Amino acid sequence: ISTATYGVGTRGYITTSGIASGVEKLTGIKVAVEPIAAEKSRFAAAKELKIDNALVLATALGEALKGTGDFKEWGPQPIRQLYQGHWFHLVFYTAPRTGAKTWDDVRAKGLRVATLPADPSLEAHYNAIIAAYDLKDKVKRVAFPNSTASMDGVIEGTVDVALSGSGTTKVKEIQAAVGLVMLPAPDPADTARWEKIRQFVPLAKPVELRKDYPGLPWDLMAAGYEKMWAWPETYYYIVWPQL
Repeated sequence: ISTATYGVGTRGYITTSGIASGVEKLTGIKVAVEPIAAEKSRFAAAKELKIDNALVLATALGEALKGTGDFKEWGPQPIRQLYQGHWFHLVFYTAPRTGAKTWDDVRAKGLRVATLPADPSLEAHYNAIIAAYDLKDKVKRVAFPNSTASMDGVIEGTVDVALSGSGTTKVKEIQAAVGLVMLPAPDPADTARWEKIRQFVPLAKPVELRKDYPGLPWDLMAAGYEKMWAWPETYYYIVWPQL
């Protein structure tokens, strides 16, 4: 079996590799894990039957099913859900060198924020936070081919703010290299900002992150925070009916 997933070092790649290992141990079926960074490219590989299934985000899956957003020219797609995976936190990070701990700091300092024009599903999350905090003309956007490259840019100093799943290998790598600070999403009471976020990510909802939450790298948390807010995404394995 061949399965398409995210780039090496991402949460998606780690998830797929773990599932592949479990399938092989339980069934003896070999699973080839193929990293394809761009979201739509994984859909295309599954649609064209170049791979057997693909790991995708809920945001992108919804657009593909409806034939909207990045999938408008495809029209609605008859995708089958093979497996609903776990949900995880999407978190924006900056380096301590920027001195930023909030989005107000990001705006005031005119920091450089990553943009992923080749990956509209993740770019929607950037657009959401920029709209929520009115950052469009207040920050500089730096383009990267994928999320892994944008996080590498934090190490190299070519960008100040980038998005990643919490606790990934890449996050730990950057924390060891230059340090990281997590930037919180709006408080749930700030309904106006959450409405702006949902204009870009309809399924977004506030999730509380506390210091006692298992598996989160709390040493990345900005000084003074006892809890923070983020919003989740969900992984899905999908196949096309003709498979």
